[in-house]
Amino acid sequence: MALVEYVSITKASRISGIPVTKIYRFIHAGELKVYQQNGTYEINIRDLMRKKARMKDLELLEPAFMNFISKVDK
Repeated sequence: MALVEYVSITKASRISGIPVTKIYRFIHAGELKVYQQNGTYEINIRDLMRKKARMKDLELLEPAFMNFISKVDK
């Protein structure tokens, strides 16, 4: 059985639990490399999981969601 190293961004989101928009933010910030293979953009799933391991749970939430939570608390 072959080990899957590169997956699509949407599949990486499902595997890691990190929102797709957050993954795109990492890519645009230069924190994750993106590769184009077979006409699709893919990322190294191990790199993403290493990034997730260094993140706090709160950092996984999107800023818009955090704004919503703070408005509800008030």
